[in-house]
Amino acid sequence: NNVYIFPGLALGAKLCKAPIITDDMFMAASEALVEVISQERLAAGQVFPDLNNPRDIGAAVALGVIKSAAAEGLASGPAFDALSEGESVLLDHIKNSMYNPEYVHLYPQL
Repeated sequence: NNVYIFPGLALGAKLCKAPIITDDMFMAASEALVEVISQERLAAGQVFPDLNNPRDIGAAVALGVIKSAAAEGLASGPAFDALSEGESVLLDHIKNSMYNPEYVHLYPQL
């Protein structure tokens, strides 16, 4: 849960400015997680997605959370506006809103 659900849950709730996190939002996060599990992993008896790309997992979970918050009347702001333009627009908004750690060199490289 800590690795799979909570990063996307928190991101989705923050982006849609949800004043609370509801049981339905938790359920949507769980359902979104299931959708990113490959058929190969399921066939092998694995019940969690591969963690090689956690940002995609977090984005999928955030998408589910935002959609749930919108359905409950708890979403607002740019994420809510992006959802009205379609899921692909919202997914782009989510990915563009993610923190991307990059090291900036303060001194010229020798």
